[in-house]
Amino acid sequence: MKKVLSKLCASALCIVLAASSTIGAGAAQVSSEPASSDSPSFTTMSSTLRIFDNQIYVSRSNIPSSSFHYVEFCDENNQRYSADFKDLMTTTGSKTITLPKEQNYAFYFGFYKPQFGGTASSNSIYKSYNNTGGYYKKVRIKLSDFDKSFAPDGSMTVTQDVFGTHKFSFGSGEIASDGKEYYSALCVYSGGTVTAVTPNSNGEIDFFMSTAVGESVYLNADYTVFYENNNAYDKMATISGGFLDRCLYPLTIGNADSDNSVDIKDATKIQTAISGKSTLNSLQTFVSDVNFDNKIDIKDVTALQRYLAETGI
Repeated sequence: MKKVLSKLCASALCIVLAASSTIGAGAAQVSSEPASSDSPSFTTMSSTLRIFDNQIYVSRSNIPSSSFHYVEFCDENNQRYSADFKDLMTTTGSKTITLPKEQNYAFYFGFYKPQFGGTASSNSIYKSYNNTGGYYKKVRIKLSDFDKSFAPDGSMTVTQDVFGTHKFSFGSGEIASDGKEYYSALCVYSGGTVTAVTPNSNGEIDFFMSTAVGESVYLNADYTVFYENNNAYDKMATISGGFLDRCLYPLTIGNADSDNSVDIKDATKIQTAISGKSTLNSLQTFVSDVNFDNKIDIKDVTALQRYLAETGI
């Protein structure tokens, strides 16, 4: 899919705060079991971010200076609000976009090459960003613990008839021995945050996730192969692929049992942990802190039950 990158046309203030991730006295205990499919590698970082409604906080994590990543929000009148991640390399590493209220937007993420235009993964469903305000916690996960299509080093191997098999690493582009140019990009988004990420050598990524109950974390991936073809009128051809809106369900505040939903079973899980009848791993402890006060107690159960009643779950 070809797109033209537009310039960022709005920005606003965001606040980064230092916050502790400790659990208060009398709270449920964190188990010391090693990471596994039931206890994925998950770490909370020191940074907590606050943004306001209709704001999108765009940041990068570990992507190289040679990358061509961009993000764009397009309203139903084709008005575009964009950020180029390469520009962020020479600034603070982040930018806040303020979207006009009471409108719906399609979300695009991908990369571009000036001589070829751009490619993008697109969330074609227009949605509102009127309620993005709140607190966001920076976390680190190992990709392969949450999505088995990623290798332990964070790469993804793709096979297609035209280019064969290639391992995409979601960093810089590369030119293979056959002359094909391979590019890939990966982003994480949650509520009002979008983070372009390149996995580190351990296959881990850092990003901001929402602390709002029921707000999930999603992955978008995009890759393109540029190659020569036999058409004299189109010497350079492209193949694009990737995936959209892949939900990492366990990374959802309120999802204490790490399944694919937030429901009454999660309230029960928190209650049994408080009573000492079960333990929580580090991820479950984090998402069980429903009211985000750094402790797990009956107030979290009450807050979760209120959320379930209000949403009709």
